[in-house]
Amino acid sequence: MNVSLKVLVLTKILHFYYGSAFGCRLQRAVQNDLDMGFECTVYVWSDAETDEFWIPGADEVSVAYFKRNRRLAYLFPALNDFLGLKRVFKGFKCDLVHAHNLECAFYAFEIGLPVVFDDWEFHWIYYKFAREVSFNRLSLPLRWYRNTAAKPILRSMFETVPFIVTNSAVAEEYERMGVESVGVVPNVPLQFERDYAFAVDVPKREKISSCYVGKLTRDSQTIMRNTSGLAELWKKHDLGDLYAFEGQNYCNHLDVLRSIRSFHFNLLYWKPIEVHKYYLQNKAFLASAVGVPTIITSSLSSTINLLGEYALVVGKLEEIPNIIKDYDYSKKYSLREDHLWEFYESAIKKAYNKVNAK
Repeated sequence: MNVSLKVLVLTKILHFYYGSAFGCRLQRAVQNDLDMGFECTVYVWSDAETDEFWIPGADEVSVAYFKRNRRLAYLFPALNDFLGLKRVFKGFKCDLVHAHNLECAFYAFEIGLPVVFDDWEFHWIYYKFAREVSFNRLSLPLRWYRNTAAKPILRSMFETVPFIVTNSAVAEEYERMGVESVGVVPNVPLQFERDYAFAVDVPKREKISSCYVGKLTRDSQTIMRNTSGLAELWKKHDLGDLYAFEGQNYCNHLDVLRSIRSFHFNLLYWKPIEVHKYYLQNKAFLASAVGVPTIITSSLSSTINLLGEYALVVGKLEEIPNIIKDYDYSKKYSLREDHLWEFYESAIKKAYNKVNAK
């Protein structure tokens, strides 16, 4: 591989720099590219929050901006390169595009640029379950178009675009459907994130405490991440403190890892649905990287398989009190190298090699 490879990271998401799982995955990919000796340019919506760029190589990254365009959000064809992607690609002398959602991957593919598609949400079925329980029904026509267009768009890229996914269950599905090249890179932290978490002493809380990485209130209204009943369960059984990183408890991504160290349990209980098996959750590995186990829904099987001993599996909400009551609080955990991003570097190199060799 060319050691001076230049990668254009393309995303439509507003919070590229924000501490969400999506933002974290983007930044990890960029930092890993830098660590491999490559140059990176990020092409993102113009209202991205640039002050939340937390990776150590931030100053080495070039950033270019495009204005928000609804045609991109709903998978319309890339007519006349309305984002000016070719101009940026040539201007920064890039070798390939690393696209972090379906819209961006298809856009780059349609205008003939070499592209790697990071499908961390398994877009083959994602749109069916991504919406909230209550939503604006005026958006139904656009939702219908997006959901209808997603699968044909994916099929058009199967033979020529390398895919990167988060787990073997998704990889096997895509291989069965005919995708020529699929690599696995789970949603796990960088070594840098773990080092930051352990740079200071963080004592355990005196009272048994569990944390939820995310917006517990909002997630109770979703299909994919339905947390309904958790708060009531904690009150009914007096399970100690339940802490969600939302509202006044919000803190930036790196400080979330530090804070998790103080808890006895990380919580990842969602009302079970079949498609959970295709999703490998960043939340669980923020905890495992700092030695904290996760109470997790049995339907999240891909996440459970990688978590190993860090997974405290429950089949239903009512089993959680017994987990907390019977847990061995003297147990110590060892870090697994496959719970850190760098372990999967070869899969990224393989995808880059394949597209760059054409």
